[in-house]
Amino acid sequence: MIKLTKREKILVIVLIVVIFFAAYYQFVFRKQISKIKDLQQIRQNNQLQINKQANNKILIKKLQSDLNNKNTKIRNNTEKFFPSITQEKIILILNEAIIDSDIGVQSMSFSQPNIEKLSKEKSLEKNKDRSESYIKSIIDEYKSQSNGNSDVKNGNEPKENSQTKEELQLNAEKMTVNISYKASYESVIEFIHIIKSYKNTIVISNISMNSNGDKMVENETDKYEVSGNITLELYAIPKLLEENGDYEEWENSGIYGKNNPFKEE
Repeated sequence: MIKLTKREKILVIVLIVVIFFAAYYQFVFRKQISKIKDLQQIRQNNQLQINKQANNKILIKKLQSDLNNKNTKIRNNTEKFFPSITQEKIILILNEAIIDSDIGVQSMSFSQPNIEKLSKEKSLEKNKDRSESYIKSIIDEYKSQSNGNSDVKNGNEPKENSQTKEELQLNAEKMTVNISYKASYESVIEFIHIIKSYKNTIVISNISMNSNGDKMVENETDKYEVSGNITLELYAIPKLLEENGDYEEWENSGIYGKNNPFKEE
């Protein structure tokens, strides 16, 4: 057996320690470092996913807000139009106005619905101004007439401001209704007011009125008989949201209004 000196024993111990640490570094520590790096990479990827999810939530909120704003704009621009045009429903609407105003309708004709481009200039405010212009013109003209036959016609639209803004184009379904009437002047005015105040826009595009010079005695009140024609325009734009449910879900059942709207009762 070889006898080692004290110096050699120390060197052997140092060598064993070095070998031990070298083996530990090679087979244990390096693997731990590799695992730590993998975990750090996973942590970084997870953090990126978290940040991406947070950004997506912010983007979704922004898109939802934009969508709500657009829906509001669409609703504001279309809420006063009919959701669809069904002749049977339009007849019932007009029949109610005829009954309430007590206007005598001689005939009523409907055009076939067609598609027409509407601009922002044909908004509710303009339609309201047009109706008010017609009414004011009729009243002024009628009051200025002397005794005897007279003819009042209004087919001109109000002049528009030359400085117009960019127009918003909408495709709308349009139906024209021509009504021939014979009634008191007050009944005609009342009919116009009812049409103008209806929840959906009905444009009075033309009115003609002839004074017959005949008096209609009713409850000891003199009412002068007039006759003429009224042209109505109805516009429909399909709704994106659930609106006008009562109109869409209407069912044709029961008896409504007069059995014959042209018959004087």
